[in-house]
Amino acid sequence: MILNHKNLTPSLGRPSSTMSGLSKSPPLFHSHRARSLLDQSLTQNLAPGVPELVLDVDWAMVSAWAAMVTATGAILAVWLQNRHARITRSLDVLLRLEGKFDSDRMKDPRRKTATGFLEGKFVDEAYYVLDFFEEAGLLLRMKAIHEEILFESFYHSPPAYWFTAKKYILEMRRTRKELYDNLEYLAERDLNYARKKTGESRDKLKDEAYWRDFIVRETQAS
Repeated sequence: MILNHKNLTPSLGRPSSTMSGLSKSPPLFHSHRARSLLDQSLTQNLAPGVPELVLDVDWAMVSAWAAMVTATGAILAVWLQNRHARITRSLDVLLRLEGKFDSDRMKDPRRKTATGFLEGKFVDEAYYVLDFFEEAGLLLRMKAIHEEILFESFYHSPPAYWFTAKKYILEMRRTRKELYDNLEYLAERDLNYARKKTGESRDKLKDEAYWRDFIVRETQAS
C-alpha cells in the first residue's frame, strides 16, 4: 500500500483519519535514503544464482558507432551519385559514337573498307574507319564510357575490324610502333566480353575467318 505523504505530516489538530489522498499519485521516491532501501530490497529479492544486473553504457562507443554508420551512409550516397553520373556520361558518349558510326559520311568508307579487306587490299578509306575505333578505344581506356554499354552496342565491330586489318597494321607498325594501339586495346577488351557472352574459345575469336561474315555485312552498310 502506498501512503499519502500528506497524512504523515504533523498538525496541530487531530490526525486525519481519512484516506482521500490515495487518489493522487505521490512521487515514487521521497529521498535518496528511500531509493537506497528500494535498491537493496530488489537486490535481496533476486533468486539465488541470478546476478545483479548493472546497466553500464559506454556512451563513447555508442557515439563512435553512430558516427561510423553516418559516415558509411554518406559514402554510399556519394558512390551511388557517382555511379549514376558515370552511366549518364557513358550514354552521352555512346550516342555520339553511334551517331558518327551510322552517319552517311561513315557508311561509304565502311563499305569500301570491308570490300577492300575481302579483296585482300587496304584502301585509303580504311584509315577513316580505323580512326573511329581508335577514338573509341581511347575513350574506353580513359573510362569515359562504361565497357558493357559500349560493347553491347558495338558488339562485333571492334574485333572484326582489328583482326581483319591486323596484318596491315602490324606492317605499318614497323615505322610507327604505337599505331592504332587504342584500337588493339578496344578489340582485346571486346574479345574478352564476346568470349563470356558466346562461350567461344579465345583462339577461335582471334581468327580472322571468324569475323568474315561481319565484314561481308559491312559491304552492305546502309
